[in-house]
Amino acid sequence: MSCDILLLPGISQDLANQLHAIGLNNSDKLLTAVSTPATRAELAHRLQVSPGDLLALGRTAELIRIHGIGSLYAEILAYAGIRSISGLATCDPEQLQRTLKALAPDGVVFRTPGPREVQRWVEEAQSMGSILQA
Repeated sequence: MSCDILLLPGISQDLANQLHAIGLNNSDKLLTAVSTPATRAELAHRLQVSPGDLLALGRTAELIRIHGIGSLYAEILAYAGIRSISGLATCDPEQLQRTLKALAPDGVVFRTPGPREVQRWVEEAQSMGSILQA
């Protein structure tokens, strides 16, 4: 599922504006644009940003592709140390669900994901693999 580039955790307003100006207005378009080291380097040079920053945003955009993970859950996953599809794919779902509940107790977010939802996230991450090339 795609989201507006401005909603990606960690993106500055300035970078979001620059990306919007060149037509990269959602997470799917950004992911495509930063999928290889060469395209990341070219875009980074064009925008005068670090390729590493674009890679980090690309990893977040990948996480958002998983059904049920939007920008808020992507941010909470990052706080839990999960910043990529491969990181999520190696998680123990039960432990991750407990960690997410501790980091974002009900009331702070609309709701925390349940055990089955987190299990599905991990399984989806395992089956989809990464689009990003290191």
